[in-house]
Amino acid sequence: MKGELKVASSAITITELYGTMGRLVGMDTVKLRVASIKASNIPFIPITEDISYFAGEVVLRTPGIPLADAIIATTALIHTHGVVITDDEHFKLVKGIETVWLKDI
Repeated sequence: MKGELKVASSAITITELYGTMGRLVGMDTVKLRVASIKASNIPFIPITEDISYFAGEVVLRTPGIPLADAIIATTALIHTHGVVITDDEHFKLVKGIETVWLKDI
């Protein structure tokens, strides 16, 4: 349907949520956030062999990008035509990624 946005998330996002938000708001809040994402029918896409391969290429070509961000970017390139909704500047470094800033939605 025209006007609909396909939304998905890399499974590595769960790791990032626990590692960053967990420190700020606690594990229980992160568990609720992940459950809310799942309840909204936003799938967490597993890290496949193809994603791993292409994420490695992104790391090689993009100095300074964290591995988790390379995996997220690659997942976006494969599953959402390269659109990443984020507040992370690292994604601007990846060729083919279009960033939609969280503050703008």
